[in-house]
Amino acid sequence: MANTRACPTPALTSPLEQSGVSKAIIEKGRFTVIPFNFELSGDEKTDSYRIPTNYDFYLTFINSYYDRDFYMLLRDDFRSEDLMVSPVRASLVSGDARLPFILPRPHLFNGGTTITVQVSDTLTGSPPASTIQIALIGYKIVKIGR
Repeated sequence: MANTRACPTPALTSPLEQSGVSKAIIEKGRFTVIPFNFELSGDEKTDSYRIPTNYDFYLTFINSYYDRDFYMLLRDDFRSEDLMVSPVRASLVSGDARLPFILPRPHLFNGGTTITVQVSDTLTGSPPASTIQIALIGYKIVKIGR
């Protein structure tokens, strides 16, 4: 006799739902990009962005555009922790402007925190200036009842 029991099909869920965030608090279509622009010339630069207090930011992708490689470090100032142990070559963790880097484990930045991005040139001395654009891409998570 053939087995006629139906095989349950798994429900398709977003990464946010898989992490326990309710669908009700995700703004539909609220994919958000936080841009950073740097001009490097053999030096190190730092820039920050403060997340508004009315939502959290769920970082899922990093993408960048650059004409030469650089080192990058991301910091979550609310938790006082770096997302990387030390500066990492951007070509390894930031996409290539066509395809973004998908974080193996997305990171939640609480509303009111500051995201700090530090970049440093791989070239020393007096190399020609290089423009670097970094985009942190993720979801806005609306805070309900806070």
